Amino acid sequence: MDASLDVIDRIIAKEGTPLHLRPMLAATHFVELCILEVDERSEGGPAPPGELKDYAASKWFRLVYRHTEQWYRDRFGEAMDAGRSAGRDAVVLIRDTPYLLKVPLTTKEAETPGETTWLCFHDAVQPDENVLGWVQNGPNFKNLAAGDAKSAHRIAKEVATKLRATHIVFMGMEVSDPTVLELRDSILPHMERAARHLVEPGSEQTKIAHWDMQMACELALKTLAQQRAGSFKETHDLFILYDRTPGEPPPFARAELSKLPNWEKMAELRYGGGPHIGTREAFRSYRTMMTVVAASASALKVKYGLGKARFLIQRPPWMRDE
Repeated sequence: MDASLDVIDRIIAKEGTPLHLRPMLAATHFVELCILEVDERSEGGPAPPGELKDYAASKWFRLVYRHTEQWYRDRFGEAMDAGRSAGRDAVVLIRDTPYLLKVPLTTKEAETPGETTWLCFHDAVQPDENVLGWVQNGPNFKNLAAGDAKSAHRIAKEVATKLRATHIVFMGMEVSDPTVLELRDSILPHMERAARHLVEPGSEQTKIAHWDMQMACELALKTLAQQRAGSFKETHDLFILYDRTPGEPPPFARAELSKLPNWEKMAELRYGGGPHIGTREAFRSYRTMMTVVAASASALKVKYGLGKARFLIQRPPWMRDE
């Protein structure tokens, strides 16, 4: 199989497929391109493999998948796991120091260990979740003053809840308008880039983060307008976008927008210009962005309410041990 997998991988690599998604895709391509017939010693004798739904639970495909998975592991090692999502990036301020907050969007509850698991979706932080455990390279919370740890917990919970709520709304939308899809799909990446810039050292990174905050807010308001009326105002001015929103205004106070620099200053900050911005001021803008985006998202029409959804899943047959 090795020579065939080498050719197949070069093809799917050119298509931009992430490494962690390639083994299954390569295995199915191998079946499609390289296996003419399969003989499982059944009454019917040799037969074409058919489609995935026909052979997914077969013993022979389990062998094909295992060899393909090992082929990738032998060549790419730890890079195979680099693209797997461990959550969405956010930021929390602890004693005036920004830290990256990796927010898991789902949780898992085992039903039958090793066989079935409940995959749970949330639109808020759950009571039993340890939000401070999501802080990356954070301080030793046991040695912080009680007030500092309590403040960190409160802020992390607020940020994580707004991020989850936004994600759940986006998941539940049925999008037929390609413009809505394009606008919506750019919002969370801008929010994450803003968070990552804020935790990087240097005032220049803090300034750059503001343009991503601007764009996240702008796109959220434009998505709402586009969904409601099929068009939006071509402007960077958030106040105009707020005032021109069709129907009811977005469910947050218009004064919230005053907590953000105006868009002209945001554009200047985008290239590292403008005056110095302190950590507290930058984080204030970040929290405002989270409020504007989450509130705007909450006004979007959704087809599926997934905020408390649970799905019972099992290991796919080609990954089982038997």
